[in-house]
Amino acid sequence: MGERTYSIITTDPLYSPTPEQQQAALEFFKIVSPLPNARGGYCCHLSKGVQLLGHDYESVTCPLCKTRLVFFEKESGERSEAGHWWDKAYEYEKDYQPIKITMPCCHTKTQIIDLKFDPTLAGFTKFELGALEPNGSEYWENEEECPYYGVWLKPEVIAKFEQLLGSSVSQLWQS
Repeated sequence: MGERTYSIITTDPLYSPTPEQQQAALEFFKIVSPLPNARGGYCCHLSKGVQLLGHDYESVTCPLCKTRLVFFEKESGERSEAGHWWDKAYEYEKDYQPIKITMPCCHTKTQIIDLKFDPTLAGFTKFELGALEPNGSEYWENEEECPYYGVWLKPEVIAKFEQLLGSSVSQLWQS
């Protein structure tokens, strides 16, 4: 299995933590995950615009009518109509500026950043804090209690990150 990156992102795509909040969160992350992979250090990045982080997402949920748009056909694994719609919609996102898109399910317009992904797989954000293969410690859940990649920070640790950053956060694993 390839190397994986663990990230904490703010759930409000337009939120920008202050430099002081970013530094406090980074210092706390170094405590809860003291040994990132030797080929990678810690990442603390605030982009100028909104970006989509994550991958392996297979669907998106419409924020208006709550329809789940699945990107692949169940039987064949081929790209679905919703998948082709997503490819075109995401292609038009230029310069990290949120754009309005027309949803194929309810034919109403919404901002692309309002679409809902599985929060453990992807999300729109300006802020990312993470590390390549961070080391587990007592701050992490046991592998058997966690879906997907096996380890997540405990809820009380996430609450501390939310306090430090002034925003709710999500955890992502990317390979």
